Amino acid sequence: MDCPDWDVCIVGGGPAGATAAFRLAVWGHRVCVVEQAQYPRPHVGESLSPGALPLLKSLGLADIAARAGQPAPDETLICWAHPQVEPVSRARAASFLVDRARFDALLLQAAELAGAKIFQPARAVPEPCSSGWRIRAAGSTPVTFTAGLLIDAAGRRGCIPGRRVPFSPPMRALWSRLPGRDGEPVRLEAIPSGWIWSAPIGSDAISLLFFSSGPGFRRTGLSCEDFLRKTLAGTQLFAGWAQAPLLGPIAQLDATCIRAAEPAGPSYLKIGEASFSLDPLSSTGVEKAIQTAMIGACIVHTMRHYPERTALGTRFLRERQQETVALNTAWNRRFYAEVERFADEPFWNSRRAYGVISPGSAFTAPALSCGRGLRLSADVSVQEEPCLVGDFIEGRLGLRSPRLNRPLVFLGGVEVATLLEGLNDAPTRETLLRRWSATLPRIQAEPLCRWLWERQILVYAD
Repeated sequence: MDCPDWDVCIVGGGPAGATAAFRLAVWGHRVCVVEQAQYPRPHVGESLSPGALPLLKSLGLADIAARAGQPAPDETLICWAHPQVEPVSRARAASFLVDRARFDALLLQAAELAGAKIFQPARAVPEPCSSGWRIRAAGSTPVTFTAGLLIDAAGRRGCIPGRRVPFSPPMRALWSRLPGRDGEPVRLEAIPSGWIWSAPIGSDAISLLFFSSGPGFRRTGLSCEDFLRKTLAGTQLFAGWAQAPLLGPIAQLDATCIRAAEPAGPSYLKIGEASFSLDPLSSTGVEKAIQTAMIGACIVHTMRHYPERTALGTRFLRERQQETVALNTAWNRRFYAEVERFADEPFWNSRRAYGVISPGSAFTAPALSCGRGLRLSADVSVQEEPCLVGDFIEGRLGLRSPRLNRPLVFLGGVEVATLLEGLNDAPTRETLLRRWSATLPRIQAEPLCRWLWERQILVYAD
């Protein structure tokens, strides 16, 4: 294989691409980023979920959120499960708002300062070659270069062709900005045809999003703007903005939940929305973009140092994608089902029924007898699982069970499968705890044993 110009090329400089570039550059990899837009760019998605801030802090980038954002207003107004408006305090809302134009620019700047090369504005056209990938970056000064590995962080459409699978009913959004004022609360309201959300950006603008099944204005004969204004006029929380001036044109966005059928291969990874797009109601888009970037960077780091673990790394990414999609689908169904007053409306009815997961049978563990022998449940399997150990992907023995959301490798920092070796003699609880005492203090071993019992990983041998 020819020596490539770059170890890694990342297409897309949003939160996912910039985070991956930052981490790989810090680790000493030769990494470049191709970003089509000129920053700062207007971008929807101003709310950061609480989980995003610890991720940024772990990267040493917590100051970026502080420089680009503001805590959520003192009050959030919600009209969701009930027709009455419910005020929610900042402590309960626990969110953080950012100006995405500034946030994205600062994150990409951090990657550049760490050593990543940024091609911007430039449109990437990648194609496989003998050294990995050949990328044509078409911009004001077109360049062509090669890279050993490619990370697709180019948003919902991505830059690598492949099948995209929806995991929600179709959903579209109308997005605009209105003049704002200090102290403006975040607002969320369910209406028969969808839901509306708004949040202040700085002290002089409000970001407004209307989510529905599709462009209903086409059926009414109204313009997009007139349709939006008519919709706002019929609400409780937004009626006062029905005639407000708009700070720019209305953007129409696809908000359907969708995932890449194949998020990884021997020489590429898909991260951020190139891997999956979650329901915007969860407000976890930026958090998941950063999280997938951190995972993707570790996989690439592993592939560069231990090529023999490539299949292990790509499997890890696929399984984390599937896990996130399943959890988000279940969360969406529960949250949309709360709006019972609109249950017969097409928008809400389709979301209550989509992706229904059959509930497992409830189990309340009885007290664990000290004198009866224990064994692994018959439906628990032990096999090698890819897991993140430090900054690398490694293979470790793990447990799989219908009662676990994901394979179990570590519990409280302990490799569980190694503790459960040698259960053929059906040891009692006390015998098992004595065996574990060689490596675990009893104060740690007892709750671990109880946790495995309560989830039916351990069951009685007789």
